[in-house]
Amino acid sequence: MRKSIFLYLLVISFISANMYSQHLNKVNFIEEKSVSVNPINTYENVIKKGYKSAVMFEKLANRYYFNNEMNKAVKCYGELFAIESNSNSEYYFRYSIALKAIGQIDKATIMMQKFAKLTENEITNKEIIVK
Repeated sequence: MRKSIFLYLLVISFISANMYSQHLNKVNFIEEKSVSVNPINTYENVIKKGYKSAVMFEKLANRYYFNNEMNKAVKCYGELFAIESNSNSEYYFRYSIALKAIGQIDKATIMMQKFAKLTENEITNKEIIVK
């Protein structure tokens, strides 16, 4: 009885190991065949070709901001505000921080004041909704 249980467990473990190795081979094959796409390069190429949208500039600016590439972030946030002046308040905040990081203190102060005004309005609107 013990020998049959042991033999059964041995066969099951062998089958499991074999299935797992086949799975790894499939994963490696898929990784070799898949193409890696860099979204930053894609957006930059599309913008160079002349197509500009607020969504693309938001994504690019945020990526540059969080990668600490403030010169590029400032450029993208500037383009974003040129296209869409009613952007989310957090973009004003990030734009202000990026401007300050590259030494444009006066413009950063103006953007921070716009951010403060927008967040004040957002807080007021939320209070009205809650009441």
